[in-house]
Amino acid sequence: MCALDGIYPAIASPCDGRGAFMEDHFVELAQRLYAGSVHGLYVCGSTGDCYNMTADERRRATERAVEVSRAAGGKVITHVGANDTTEAVALAAHAAAAGADAIASRPPMDREPDAWPAYYAELAQAAGDRPLLVYFIPVLTKHRSTYDELLALLDVAHVVGLKFSDYDLFLLQRLIRARPGLLVYNGFDEVLVHGLLCGARGGIGMIYNLFPRAFVDIYEAVRAGDLPRALDRQQEIVAFLDVAFRSNLFSVFESVLRDQGMPWRCFRGDHPALPAEAEQAVIAAARQLASE
Repeated sequence: MCALDGIYPAIASPCDGRGAFMEDHFVELAQRLYAGSVHGLYVCGSTGDCYNMTADERRRATERAVEVSRAAGGKVITHVGANDTTEAVALAAHAAAAGADAIASRPPMDREPDAWPAYYAELAQAAGDRPLLVYFIPVLTKHRSTYDELLALLDVAHVVGLKFSDYDLFLLQRLIRARPGLLVYNGFDEVLVHGLLCGARGGIGMIYNLFPRAFVDIYEAVRAGDLPRALDRQQEIVAFLDVAFRSNLFSVFESVLRDQGMPWRCFRGDHPALPAEAEQAVIAAARQLASE
């Protein structure tokens, strides 16, 4: 197992009613995730609501994640993407100085795709020798990078891999064939087992916050060659997600956290409360998965 392989929850960033980052709850969640045997934390990604956090809050999240992870023997990958490239570069430098084991970023929305390699080169320079991960997530970037465009990103100095959030597993396999040793993280929770079987070396996901052990089980089963076990666990996750995806996912996430004894907000801004019937169905599905 490589130092950065494994299961990395895209850890949420709890907040109070005014949207301010609540460090103590963040630490509590991080410790809970490590109790579920995860291999590290992915900090300040989309699940971490980073684009609605201040730069100071993001820096504190990285610092606290590093503290908890060092005590737990885990790793930290910090997402440094921001709406402003200057801020992203500053966050990259801070993450490296704070001890993050790697940095990552969504492509910059203020630049055209042909300028993305230069953007990642800026991040790499700011972060020194820290490994850097690029993103493939067309659903958010609204641009489906081609095979050649992705290879150009992977050729940037210090880029060691990517977070692959898409269903095109043929493309994932082509990239791995072209760059042996590429560090790929599967980014869609509903197909973790499939991504791992196609060569991904780990996963980064939102729902890992709620059921860390289930995702670790899939990872360990694939590594052990126990495909029936891996597929069974994946189907249990799909059964929950089939219910969850019928409602606002942010609302589902916070409802399940409350039911698990963590009554925190994690997403700033408004999102609809779950209707009582939908919440009952989500909680029942979550409890079923947690009991497996």
